[in-house]
Amino acid sequence: QAPVTLVSLILMPLVMLFLTKPEIRKTPEAPQIAKMRLEEMGPLSIREWTMLSCFLGVLILWILSSTVPSIFPFTTTGVAAMGVGVLLLLGIISVKDHIICNKGAFDLLLWFSILLMFASELKKKGFFEWLAVRIDFSSLPPYACLLLVCVIFYITQYAFASITAHVSALYLAIILVAEAAGTNAQVACRAVAWTTMCGHLTPYTSSANPAYFALGYVSTMQWWVVGAIILAMNLVNLATIGFGYWWLLGYW
Repeated sequence: QAPVTLVSLILMPLVMLFLTKPEIRKTPEAPQIAKMRLEEMGPLSIREWTMLSCFLGVLILWILSSTVPSIFPFTTTGVAAMGVGVLLLLGIISVKDHIICNKGAFDLLLWFSILLMFASELKKKGFFEWLAVRIDFSSLPPYACLLLVCVIFYITQYAFASITAHVSALYLAIILVAEAAGTNAQVACRAVAWTTMCGHLTPYTSSANPAYFALGYVSTMQWWVVGAIILAMNLVNLATIGFGYWWLLGYW
């Protein structure tokens, strides 16, 4: 997977630079301005040290709750809620100044939760299993079959608000479809795994996207258009560089 990934790493910044031209390209004065602002701010205050300590505590609890859940039986959401609660109790943040007036956070909470619920319900109802069962490419050559299942797997991310949920719902089924057409199992696993980097498609297809989208620098239309172009670029890269590399290795 190294060649196809390397090509994407080279091409993606260039394509993004062309599609979303930055207004500012050079900031030679940035280090000096940052140094000046830090001097104006002075040393960390007690409130800032408290905030930093709380943040580190949340990180530690997240790590411990995932590594030793028997001792620290907390969910990631529960730990985050505890962190916010501590900040409220200590007066570091206030409901009026930092929660109620945070339009971006409520906007994210409302529409992202709806999309997440929609994707979860589709999975619970067995829609994606039903879809995978009805995909039959066994009559196609292995190359064509694998290309089609990669396209399908990539595009179906539009129906998910989480990459993890997408993989858990469809990955195995898609691999089985590819194997039924005689595709090498290792190639199928690698190709489909490579297409899991599809969280860029929309403002909601990855759990990290809404936070960036809420900043307001990118419009919904721009994100969708750029996401679709990157999708096409990645699939062409996979079908040429990726498949060609595996052919040279003797998998085809």
